[in-house]
Amino acid sequence: MQQIKKLLSLHPITVSDAVITVLVGVWVVLVVLGLWSVFSIPRSMLSRVAWSLLIVFVPIAGLLSYSLACLFSADWGILTQMGFFSRSREKIASSLVETPIPNATKSPSP
Repeated sequence: MQQIKKLLSLHPITVSDAVITVLVGVWVVLVVLGLWSVFSIPRSMLSRVAWSLLIVFVPIAGLLSYSLACLFSADWGILTQMGFFSRSREKIASSLVETPIPNATKSPSP
């Protein structure tokens, strides 16, 4: 149990330099990709700066909130059509039913 506690607290005895280097590398890649996404989407400069500051200074929560904001802004219409924001279970179930393809022909049965 003590070894796990040392590992979670990033005690230098249990975490080598290679592990710290990989963690920093992953963090840098995530932040760079997040910033790239922020500046590639057309939006106001104030919005870009706000998202950038959030991603850089609060990396995990910033990236998570940015991802959810992008998901909801891009797919809001589709998500509501699928019934994710309605309280009706029937609407959710009916949206998951497969719809027939208009010009599909049935294959002949042997």
